[in-house]
Amino acid sequence: MNHRTWPPALCAVLLFSPLAAWSDTSATAALTNFGWRLVDLNPDDGIAPALSFNDAPWFTGVGANAAEGPWPDGVSLPPQSANASRSYGAYFSRFPQLAREAATAHASAAVMLSGDVAAQTYSAVASGQSRNTRADPLFSSSFFANYIVNSQAPLPGLPPMTLTPFTAVVWSGELLLQASTTLPIRGNRFEQAGANAVLELRDRATNERLASFSEFIATRRYRAESVSRALPLSLTWENATASAATAWFDTRLTAYGNSFQPVPEPGTWALTLCGVALLAGVARRSRARGG
Repeated sequence: MNHRTWPPALCAVLLFSPLAAWSDTSATAALTNFGWRLVDLNPDDGIAPALSFNDAPWFTGVGANAAEGPWPDGVSLPPQSANASRSYGAYFSRFPQLAREAATAHASAAVMLSGDVAAQTYSAVASGQSRNTRADPLFSSSFFANYIVNSQAPLPGLPPMTLTPFTAVVWSGELLLQASTTLPIRGNRFEQAGANAVLELRDRATNERLASFSEFIATRRYRAESVSRALPLSLTWENATASAATAWFDTRLTAYGNSFQPVPEPGTWALTLCGVALLAGVARRSRARGG
């Protein structure tokens, strides 16, 4: 082997050894400019269109979780692992404004809520990132961020939403889902990220689905790729009767990701070191012959 060719070969060994590569996964589920507006289905009936809320059945849940550690099986969390979590959960809570963030050294997750649904300016964003560097001793990192607003709680006589006769309410907004991975390595090592959104309106009395929306994206394992989807959303609840109508509402956003590297067998390190020693020996012999 010519001494001019062995340094690139050595670099190649190190590049594909457990010491060199790093990776990132990230995901976002963002609902923006979200809110409702009323439509008068019969302007001549003398009834002013209105949508009223009863806060008692409403529940908001928010969770942000980041974790990392040397996970031999990718499932159990050993004592030396790091796990950070921030959450919020409360009844009588309808589209609140708040933020929850959690982070470890190599993973982060956050949920941000702001704005006003009546003004169609409400924003809900769940996002996260995990980073796994082989320079750090062999671990996995992951994140999970979710947001739930639900008004399904069975409280007799307390309907979550009431709509006047001959009125329609249109819930609308803009949805952005993004997920990306950066390191395409096959075998036990993999990365994956995804995001989803689910919105649903149901009749309070019959549980009949009045309107629904669902969207999901995910990256594929063992591929470095970025996927995204941006689209408007609209859900219409129409009351074409002469009586008030009641309904419940459900909104869910989720973003997740992981970068998993199982702890290598001792033979992996031995093979790498043997390769480096072999290249070094060949280089020394080549220099000796040349001299």
